[in-house]
Amino acid sequence: SMSYPRYSRRRQMVLDGIWEFCFLPDCGDPETLDPAGIETPDPIPVPSAFDAYPAWAGRRGTALYRRRFPMTPGRAGELEFESAGMWVRVWIDGVPCGEHTPGYVPFTIPVPPADAPVREVTVVVDNRQDRKRAPLYERSFDFYCYGGIFRSVTLYELPELFFRRCEVTPRDAAAGIVSVKLELAPAFTGERPLRFAFDSGAELERSVRFDAGMAELELTVPSPRLWSPESPQLHTLRVDAGTDDVTVRFGLRELRTEAGRILRFPERGRERCGGGPELL
Repeated sequence: SMSYPRYSRRRQMVLDGIWEFCFLPDCGDPETLDPAGIETPDPIPVPSAFDAYPAWAGRRGTALYRRRFPMTPGRAGELEFESAGMWVRVWIDGVPCGEHTPGYVPFTIPVPPADAPVREVTVVVDNRQDRKRAPLYERSFDFYCYGGIFRSVTLYELPELFFRRCEVTPRDAAAGIVSVKLELAPAFTGERPLRFAFDSGAELERSVRFDAGMAELELTVPSPRLWSPESPQLHTLRVDAGTDDVTVRFGLRELRTEAGRILRFPERGRERCGGGPELL
């Protein structure tokens, strides 16, 4: 995956390619569907939208995807779906492990450890307009809501201690001061030495205190560059725990208010009078 966050220490495998597939137009409620025993005789590429292919063009209903993949025995993992919709439920080795809506939003599914060297993922996708399962989609919308796995799927094998989250929030954009929230799993309480590097620069080592797997600290970005439409500069932060690392990307941007007005880009002197919604 070329998106962020990125993990260089984890064994990963992109599962894009030909998957097994079948379309089930009359299966009823997809939430009660048990995919065990349902054959998937049709090949289909992932990523793609199944209802854009001639055989199922414009059809609404439930579809079943299936694929096998190698994995280190005894190791837990995560499947990252960059996008699938409109409603999705995922099974690993016949066991339901998670569901997701809406489409076009990345999500992850846990892969529990097992002794088998080859695992199986089954994905049920439903593209029907349904206010319960997919409340953000309406028949009256001028956008056709496709069904399928329409962005990449990546398998990550997880080390014994791994990053669940790394979130950067600017506190003083001009000075480059940021707050960094970290989550390590499995959750633990205690000190952990970590290495930090902004923009592939020099590493800074800090001992960080975690409480139930959570930690927060302030860092300063060397040579901070503010984001603006004319110069949309972005920074990266890499955090290394030894067993796992994570790289995230973020921007430093200033927003100010003055006399009831929102100053969107103070460096340009542009503003909008208050009273209406503001596109930031």
